[in-house]
Amino acid sequence: VLVLSGPFNNRQRAALMLAMKNPAARFTYRSHMNSHGVTIATARTDLLGLEGLGLVTSRRVGRQLEFAPAAGLEARLR
Repeated sequence: VLVLSGPFNNRQRAALMLAMKNPAARFTYRSHMNSHGVTIATARTDLLGLEGLGLVTSRRVGRQLEFAPAAGLEARLR
């Protein structure tokens, strides 16, 4: 049973669920912003929060950060 309650908001839960269904998923501030109808600042806070918990990793692609599911994501959420 995955634990997706706790410190996650609905947008973060949605990103985590997508990441578990598709390990090749990639997220950017802009994609998260557009998917959830939030500001870029909120998207940034959401994704950096997940990175801070070790659930996603980031890398610079051009001028933007691209976030990907961390290795062993599902195990980290148990």
